[in-house]
Amino acid sequence: MLGQLGVPTINVLATTERDLLLEDVAASEEWRLGVEADLADTDVATSLATWYPSLHEAGRE
Repeated sequence: MLGQLGVPTINVLATTERDLLLEDVAASEEWRLGVEADLADTDVATSLATWYPSLHEAGRE
């Protein structure tokens, strides 16, 4: 649903009524897990600050 609303997310590979099979972030060429040092990086913090409200806005829709 988030992808359909234009919110960037990791790939959903498969779903069932109760489960999501998501892309392995550790092996992704596009995504990575966040680390504490990211909070001191203004580029990363700006990206998160842009993404986070769009996530919640899309969730309200």
